[in-house]
Amino acid sequence: MELHFAYRWVIVLLYLGNIACSTTAQEMKASEKTVARQFEKWKNGEAGFFDLLADDVHWTVSGRSPVSGVYDGKTNFMERAVNPILSKLKTPLKSELISLTSDSSFVWLHFRAKAIAQNGEVYENTYVWEMRLENGKITSGIAFLDTYELALLMNQQEKTMYRTIEETKEYIGMWVTKDGHIRHELLPKMGKRTTD
Repeated sequence: MELHFAYRWVIVLLYLGNIACSTTAQEMKASEKTVARQFEKWKNGEAGFFDLLADDVHWTVSGRSPVSGVYDGKTNFMERAVNPILSKLKTPLKSELISLTSDSSFVWLHFRAKAIAQNGEVYENTYVWEMRLENGKITSGIAFLDTYELALLMNQQEKTMYRTIEETKEYIGMWVTKDGHIRHELLPKMGKRTTD
């Protein structure tokens, strides 16, 4: 009798466990679909992907780039990480989905993106974002990417100056003074310079 009673409880617990697992799986699939819809809107220029962030999101940018770190809150993340990156771009990022999956805790977004930087260089990177969603909003995320490429993008002003001097050879000019000395000024050409 006691064995029969225990057996029935095992069946009940397994049933409840299956319901819980099924509910979690359904929630994760719903989160995955939410991310997929937002990514498609971003790709088509209809909305920004980060519109999906919760106001109190906890977001981490991995690596050691100028914007790598931990950001608490959507406003903080947008002002200190996203907007500085976008300001270095001449064209919008063109994104291409590689894969989108989910497990029992996270949605994993894998994509590549490309744009033209302000200095005319091509910026291209591949990203993996690990995200947790609640009620259709991203509450936490970690961005994995090639931070070397991101650092080049963020430091492009210095790179542009280097190219101007060493590669384009756009110097102000070279001239000989009255006393026979040769002058060669290594600065970007700003206009015509005359000497006596």
